[in-house]
Amino acid sequence: MNDRVNATSDYTSDQLIEEYSVHLPDTIQPYGVLLSLDKTDFSILQISTNSEAYLGLSPQQLLGQSLDTLMDVAQIRAALQHVSPEHNRVISVQLSMETAGGVRQFDSFVHPTDTTIILEMEPLPPSPQGNFLSVHTLTRETIFQIQQTKTLPDLFNILVRDVRALTGFDRVHVYRFDEQGAGEVIAEAKHDELQSFLGLHFPEQDIPAPIREFYAKGKLRIIPDLQAERIPLTPAMNPRTGEPLDVTLSVLRSAHPCCIEYYQNMGTSAALVISLIKDHKLWGLLSCHHTTEKYVSYEVRSACELLTQMAALEMSNKVRQDDFEQQARIHALQSELIGAIAQADNFIDALIRPQERLLTLVNASGAAICLGDRLTLIGATPTEQQVQAIIDWGDREITDTLFYTRCLSDIYPDAETLKETASGLLMLRISRVQHYLILWFRPEVLQSVNWAGNPQKVTTRNEEGHQELCPRASFEHWQELVHASSLPW
Repeated sequence: MNDRVNATSDYTSDQLIEEYSVHLPDTIQPYGVLLSLDKTDFSILQISTNSEAYLGLSPQQLLGQSLDTLMDVAQIRAALQHVSPEHNRVISVQLSMETAGGVRQFDSFVHPTDTTIILEMEPLPPSPQGNFLSVHTLTRETIFQIQQTKTLPDLFNILVRDVRALTGFDRVHVYRFDEQGAGEVIAEAKHDELQSFLGLHFPEQDIPAPIREFYAKGKLRIIPDLQAERIPLTPAMNPRTGEPLDVTLSVLRSAHPCCIEYYQNMGTSAALVISLIKDHKLWGLLSCHHTTEKYVSYEVRSACELLTQMAALEMSNKVRQDDFEQQARIHALQSELIGAIAQADNFIDALIRPQERLLTLVNASGAAICLGDRLTLIGATPTEQQVQAIIDWGDREITDTLFYTRCLSDIYPDAETLKETASGLLMLRISRVQHYLILWFRPEVLQSVNWAGNPQKVTTRNEEGHQELCPRASFEHWQELVHASSLPW
């Protein structure tokens, strides 16, 4: 999008990764306990300092002990046979442990790292959140409705409505990324008293590249209480390697302080975020917010994750169908064009008679046909001299057979004066040897983009004088007028 500020232009990739580290935090959230185990004998190498609250034993009592002296680890051993570190998978198992207060059951999550096994244990709620039948019934009905939808808006409206019903969150929305990493809320279900984010855009720096890379792996993230105490691990480093624990896949991993501040500025106290993956790439997020702390059981989270995956699959099917239908229309026009060329004595005449055919092919307002030294213009185009300059630039800079942009002035500064005819360019190279090519043009279309707050980056300087990215304090409606950009091709 033209006129967008690059919020990370003052940052190197390494600085961003350090600023938004997602794999080496030193604390966890307090709603569960984390253990780092030796791969050979299951001895406890590191443990979160809240172990006594959940396991009835202090870290000092547990460190160095083998886990199989505390509980049956057969399920863990069986799970580890089906997963390796390179698979980026977390296996869930149910474990129970005899404590002073009786037998306690846990939803547990296990995955290996290069050096250890990470076990996270989340106590089952005293009473189920709803019952299994209601969760199962709503999930099954939602999947059926998703599969029956005809349009993407209908699909995502069903998803946010039913995830909100399932979880009880105050706000549930679908957040779609564009090519630059900025986002837009395209579906929303919320409490009536909350500000609506529907249709608002969020700048790229709100979810920086390292965080998007994390979600691109198809991860689910839950933060039941953004103000909760951060629980450290003891010892802080692996006693065998002297290295910090890699908790990339950790369910309990603490949120970054910048993330916490961002949510709090939004009026959010608890969050659940699930990736929307299309064709193995991050397409968007299902994001749930609550104004007070809110815990959601693993059973309900799993149901939401399943619904999101089904929605992503159905979305991919619908997009492919739309693409197929669009391709069919283009092929029909191409066939008509080729047929006309085959019957015509003159190649140029075949292309431009009737003129509407060449323009309709890609819904352009103007076109130029270059056959060697001969240049023919139809419709609304720059002057012949200006078009020739664009062709000369394309010969130097563009190697692709098919090239398109909706903002030519971003990459070809001389196009700044051509907004009325050539803000957008589509170039098809037919033959490099004979220098045959077709150019299509579209004019500038002024667009109003509604942002959730001013998209300009907000930075401060730390004690060393380096810039640090800060969360925005306002999400009030802010409108930007975008110039020098055509409708997308």
